Amino acid sequence: MAQPSPEASDSAPHHRTVGTAGNSLPSAVSEGELQVPSSAAESRSPLRSRQQPWVRRLCSCFYPPTPEVKPPSPLRTPRKRLTLVLDLDETLIHSSPNSSAFVDFSIPSESQDKQTLTYVRLRPGVATFLQRVARMYEIVVYTASVETYARAILKQLDPNCLISALYTREQCRKVEGVSVKDLSIIGQSLANIVLIDVIPT
Repeated sequence: MAQPSPEASDSAPHHRTVGTAGNSLPSAVSEGELQVPSSAAESRSPLRSRQQPWVRRLCSCFYPPTPEVKPPSPLRTPRKRLTLVLDLDETLIHSSPNSSAFVDFSIPSESQDKQTLTYVRLRPGVATFLQRVARMYEIVVYTASVETYARAILKQLDPNCLISALYTREQCRKVEGVSVKDLSIIGQSLANIVLIDVIPT
């Protein structure tokens, strides 16, 4: 039986057998000879390796841990907005056919088929009041006065249109000759209505 020459045995690379399922791997292989399957390469990718506990512990030594992001809590059902019903005369304003030094403005009106002026004095602080309550309520003005008179006053009283609706004498009901304000036409439950009126009828 022929024996390999010393030159051949010295020049051939030494191999070491690793007993893994009968396969042997050379102890010295080039980078091109060792091909890792695609599935194994994916398992060794940085994105997947970061999911391993020991990798996270190692990275925590160099980078602060990422805070856990909690899912947002479900939104609460918004509470139904309340409606604030305000009277006009002697509540938001005072009007008179006589002029005075405390008048804020005047509006034209008719009296016995004659054109006259009605002088109006705003309640002190009424502008600030409307701005604040508009954040919490839907503001409605309900007056027993005629519509032309009420709209002329609201034009001066509410330049920012904070008041959403106006109801006047035309929407009142007559009960024994008295004008009664019918709150049902507002379209809001009475439990959600706040009424401020000098004569709550």
